[in-house]
Amino acid sequence: MLQSIGQAFTLLPIIILALSNADPTRATAFAAYIQIMRLGGAEIGVALMGTWLRVREQIHSNFIGQHLANGSADVSRILKQLADSFASHGAAIAPARALGSLSALVQRESNVLAYIDGFWLTFWLAIIALGFVTFITRAPPDLSRLCRSVPHGR
Repeated sequence: MLQSIGQAFTLLPIIILALSNADPTRATAFAAYIQIMRLGGAEIGVALMGTWLRVREQIHSNFIGQHLANGSADVSRILKQLADSFASHGAAIAPARALGSLSALVQRESNVLAYIDGFWLTFWLAIIALGFVTFITRAPPDLSRLCRSVPHGR
């Protein structure tokens, strides 16, 4: 839903600006460019964000995992608390379930950090895009109209 709203609010003004400066003799090419922007932009965005989130989740998982050194007092205490809470379901599998819960917690937190990085990536790309927009100048005048208004022979 966010993608469709965002694409509508960004693509529609681009199409209007491009259409107001387009040459009617190139309408077919213009229609093809619109389809490329509409479909290609979404695909590139989805691929970029999916790859970015996957890689950043792996990086954050590695960083968090480095702080969970095997045998540290805090990790042992948390694993014991988790194992005690799972002991009522079976004392033999309680340590394995505690370790699984701890790794699920690490995965959840690294996923949250990856999404935060995704929002930062989106923010900085939007700032860069706004920077490019500041360099947009007025459309050049239609040269064919200018050539028709100038008398021939001069």
